[in-house]
Amino acid sequence: MGSTMAPATTLLLLPLLALSCALAGGRGGPLADKALIYYSHGTDRLIQGDYTGAIRVLSQAHDLRPGDARVNNNLGMAYRLKGDRGRALHHLGRAVDLDGGDMDARNNLASVLLEAGDLEGAMREYRVVEADLGYESRYRTFYNMALIHRRRGDDRGFVEYLGKSLAENRDYCPASLQLALRSYGMGDHAEALGLLRDASMGPCYRHPEPHYYTALALLRLGDAKAAEEKLVEIQEMFRETPYAAMAGDELRRAREARRGGGPADGAGAFRGAVF
Repeated sequence: MGSTMAPATTLLLLPLLALSCALAGGRGGPLADKALIYYSHGTDRLIQGDYTGAIRVLSQAHDLRPGDARVNNNLGMAYRLKGDRGRALHHLGRAVDLDGGDMDARNNLASVLLEAGDLEGAMREYRVVEADLGYESRYRTFYNMALIHRRRGDDRGFVEYLGKSLAENRDYCPASLQLALRSYGMGDHAEALGLLRDASMGPCYRHPEPHYYTALALLRLGDAKAAEEKLVEIQEMFRETPYAAMAGDELRRAREARRGGGPADGAGAFRGAVF
């Protein structure tokens, strides 16, 4: 069977930044109360994007409660977002060891393993999450499992798990985008266009890639007017991104082709989904 994979894309994983936002109280007196304060403040800094501050304050909570899964999860995510993958894996692995039922921590661990290229380790953790039918974020898990199948060259698994992701959450636009990019790469521009409309909804409306490939699909389908309007829109909406220049190049080619009486081919460089 020939390959039907879409051209390789560069993806930012959706690691769920699943934070544990409540630290259980309990006996322990002033030290436990102090740990709770550090934990709360550190988690607030993490949510605000102050990763250096989050590491400093959550480390103080960890000094007082090293055996708390939630402290380890949030400290692990702070290290991950700061770019220290080794410490991130250490603390996320510790969180899972301490509380095997914490699917947020397990999902975070799997996503960092996937970033590190450990496909087998990531899939092992995702399989555990997949089996938890009550876990609300399984659609993200299925999306990342689809990426693993794609990296293995398994197109059937790639499509299957994107479908599972959308079955769990029909509005999860990154999954629609990946299916659209696959269809575009296979030359099915009509199908890609329909999927790209879904992929441009909701939070994905703020990302340039679905709009850019909508314009390319329209060019391939011969609708130059709609394509040119979309390319102008991209230049205006995303002027601070590389897609503005890419849209400008496509717009110039489309107008030159129209003046010359030939079709524009929409053959722009295939870029990856970044979310």
